[in-house]
Amino acid sequence: MLSAADKDYPSFIHLFSRYGFEVAFLSPTETGFNKSIMDAIKPLRNLLLSKGMHDYDSQLQGPENKVKIPACFLRGNALDFDTQASLYRPVTKQGDPRIWFEKLKTYCVPHNLLAILPANEKLYVFNLSDSSVLQSLEHGEGRKLLEAIRKGYSSVIDELIDRLKDIHKEGFVKGVSHGDTNVGMTLEHMLDIPPNSSKEPDYKGIELKTKRYSFTKPKTLQTLFTCVPDWKNSKTTAKRILDTWGYWADDETVGRRFNLYCTVSAHIPNSQGLYFEVKENQDLLINYGDKPENKHLFVAQWDINELRKRLSVKHHETVWISATSELRRDGEYFRFDKVVYTKTPNIQMLGYLLDSGIVTLDYTLHYKPDGNTRDHGYIFRIHPRNMSLLFPNPETIIL
Repeated sequence: MLSAADKDYPSFIHLFSRYGFEVAFLSPTETGFNKSIMDAIKPLRNLLLSKGMHDYDSQLQGPENKVKIPACFLRGNALDFDTQASLYRPVTKQGDPRIWFEKLKTYCVPHNLLAILPANEKLYVFNLSDSSVLQSLEHGEGRKLLEAIRKGYSSVIDELIDRLKDIHKEGFVKGVSHGDTNVGMTLEHMLDIPPNSSKEPDYKGIELKTKRYSFTKPKTLQTLFTCVPDWKNSKTTAKRILDTWGYWADDETVGRRFNLYCTVSAHIPNSQGLYFEVKENQDLLINYGDKPENKHLFVAQWDINELRKRLSVKHHETVWISATSELRRDGEYFRFDKVVYTKTPNIQMLGYLLDSGIVTLDYTLHYKPDGNTRDHGYIFRIHPRNMSLLFPNPETIIL
């Protein structure tokens, strides 16, 4: 398991995300290494399925159903193509998915951290515990390899950027609404996009994410998407979560109310005692909570593959727009100043980024005056400085 690896995988995500590649991380145990067996954990299975290379779920058990895929090891500054991966499900137990690479024992030792990159109908293997491999990925043959299979560029974006530059030239424009949604509704009005509640991309297949730029808080978390818990398997409700983990607080608009507004991240409890754990082999994100009298209480869970789907659909191609806000006597005005353009998120990185605390969740629950529970979404967010880990090659454009 990755927890026993001799290197910490989050520090290596940038090596691949900057090229737009999705990878899976593996680390052979001593027992598995000696028996030439590695578990094909869920992130790897999902990655192979998404790339159309292998579907473990439809694979029958037994050696006669074994599938072999060409593989390549990066050995320092040389590429070794003379190997292959064996993907199979044994007849024992439940046929737990397995993977093994020929000649792996000449390439690594137990507990080394391996990155698996599917590309060109091959599986590229990088031993991240080997300093010569890391040097090659940064400056040598490994870097040339990654650059050779780099992904492409978008088409409609040029048209949109031209329109945004024209809007910027108009200077400050009066908002068409009020409140948090004012900035987004104003931009859509300027782009002649009619108001709608559709979850489809906003502009010819491109998602628009607009926020106010704050000079006092220029690095506030960026919203990625919202996703409710898996209520059925969580066996809970929003009301129960609010009752158990909420608190009394004063609100400027409605006065004193019972709510749960907090950010939850991996492993470290927040002020309410809430934290995440990623169960990599079940592909689950589980929210636990600590109380003074009881620790490690189950709160709710999410299917990480469902989160990947949300991310993939929401941000296949996205323009993240920052607007300078100015309050005047007759309302709020905006000037749209900066764009960050991203395409094709590394969805297989999402589980790793959740586990490392880079992607977090905001609860936004409170009781309404009539006693009903209200939420503004279960919001998954990321810090702007980490956007490149999830979105390869983000392009910043000053309008």
